Amino acid sequence: LSYPLLCDPCRGTIEGMIFGSSKKSFSALRSNIITFALISTTTIIAVFFPKEAGTILNVFTAFSGSLMVFI
Repeated sequence: LSYPLLCDPCRGTIEGMIFGSSKKSFSALRSNIITFALISTTTIIAVFFPKEAGTILNVFTAFSGSLMVFI
């Protein structure tokens, strides 16, 4: 249930790294593309690597959650 909460800061960070941190240039299309890429990447991992998916997603969730608390 906390996946959308972790996806939003991740999307913002990726958008900031690629396109700069300018708040004036917000694009809904760009935001949707990044969100689609994040969700499809985790879905592909879950489908093709089911045994490793739990470990990968647990590490990602713990790491992202720690970064959110730090920020």
